[in-house]
Amino acid sequence: MSNTIAQRSIATNEAISPTKTPLANAVSQHRKSLLATALMLPVAAMAQGPQLEEVVVTAQKRTSNLQDTPISVQVLGNERMSQLNISNFEDYIKFLPTVSYSPGQPGQALIFMRGITSGNNGNHSASMPSVGVYLDEQPITTINEVLDIHAYDIARIETLAGPQGTLFGSSSQSGTLRIITNKPNLGEFEAGYNVAVDTIDGGDNGYTGEGFINLPIGDNTALRLVGWHDKQGGYIDNVFDSINYAASGIVKTNEGLVKDDWNEVETSGLRAQLKIELNDNWTVTPAITYQERETEGVWDHDPDDLGDLESRAFFDSFSDEDWYQAGLTVRGQIGDFELVYAGAYLDRDKTSQYDYTGYAEYLEDLYAYYGYACYLYSADGSCADPSQLVTGDENWNRTSHELRLQSSQDQRLRFIVGLFYQDQEHDFDLQWIPPDMDPAGSIIPGGHTVWQTKQVREDSDKAIFGEVSYDFNDQFTLLVGARYYEYENELYGFNGFIGHCT
Repeated sequence: MSNTIAQRSIATNEAISPTKTPLANAVSQHRKSLLATALMLPVAAMAQGPQLEEVVVTAQKRTSNLQDTPISVQVLGNERMSQLNISNFEDYIKFLPTVSYSPGQPGQALIFMRGITSGNNGNHSASMPSVGVYLDEQPITTINEVLDIHAYDIARIETLAGPQGTLFGSSSQSGTLRIITNKPNLGEFEAGYNVAVDTIDGGDNGYTGEGFINLPIGDNTALRLVGWHDKQGGYIDNVFDSINYAASGIVKTNEGLVKDDWNEVETSGLRAQLKIELNDNWTVTPAITYQERETEGVWDHDPDDLGDLESRAFFDSFSDEDWYQAGLTVRGQIGDFELVYAGAYLDRDKTSQYDYTGYAEYLEDLYAYYGYACYLYSADGSCADPSQLVTGDENWNRTSHELRLQSSQDQRLRFIVGLFYQDQEHDFDLQWIPPDMDPAGSIIPGGHTVWQTKQVREDSDKAIFGEVSYDFNDQFTLLVGARYYEYENELYGFNGFIGHCT
């Protein structure tokens, strides 16, 4: 699809700091044109000459140079992300060689590392994924519902390929993806912004406005504020189509929903982090992030039957999501050891609707094959239009706590030990609705719901973990780690139609 979309854009990117020069103006490319942007970067790099950059990671829960980290880590840093104009999940995931994904609409994707995943059918009642996703210190892994934070003022994105169960626990059997935000800088004023306007050839217009400010408050406190608003223009058309249902003979059209460039996304958010240096040994960093996102339309198309970048839908498709994460990190020195506490709470709400008429068409064909006159009936006893949609009303909340003690990384013998606890709940109500059906057959009294999944899923995890490293020499290090955990899962609720209630 990326080869079919051309892009024109204008962008401004400025940074202000007493100790830094302004960043060069950047040309913003649309998400579908990132490959072309990436191919131009080596030319600019060659013109500047060879450069060596120290890449700092926290893949082992301690700060270290990437070259000195004895595990498989891929890093996408702040500067590189800015060069690539990365702003969301589908942008950055393409530049992480150890990660692959099955895309959907924004906020929906299946992540694979080393070709392994679970939860790959998107069933909220089934197993959790095998790739863990972290936002700073908190795991935010969900089934088929990636928390797609707008990627601005992000320090780096780390991918750890292979089993990471010792330090990162459940849902990290095949790897871990970590999103690390920029933290406040003590004693330094910084500010920056980025404004971009773009248009898609054959599609709609989009724009981005984002900025940050780092404010020192006295000698031992700093506040970092980040804000963003991003609108992605659509490029998929919902074209006119009709269905002639085989059993009932009812004809359904989507005349009222025909629209060009209808897959639009608007994302707005804020992030605030406060860093307080209590003394020479202890720092406290509370933080809160809020984001809301509205989508309209679909992100799939049917080039064989309809045309390139054309789809058909008989009901409106949209989603409305908002979430916030509140976190607290405390770091301190106790003699030669560092003690870290990281706690966070995440609350996420999402309402959605999408067209499910293709399944109704399949059922009508099946009923016609077996000689039935109708798949569904109206209140007057005649055949009902079986066209249907799916609505979703979902809430996630997650609490996590981690306490760890670690020795100095400068020692030949190093260790890290910790305690971890998390509890998460997913309350979801999914309804399959043919609006023309007889309410007497609805699982919702007085409604038109032919099928409902109303469930609450709870997952809790307690763990003790530790890791010891010993350097034999500059070339060889022995690393031994273990994790003991207790995992509990509960699922209760209802899944079925009205016949299951009798």
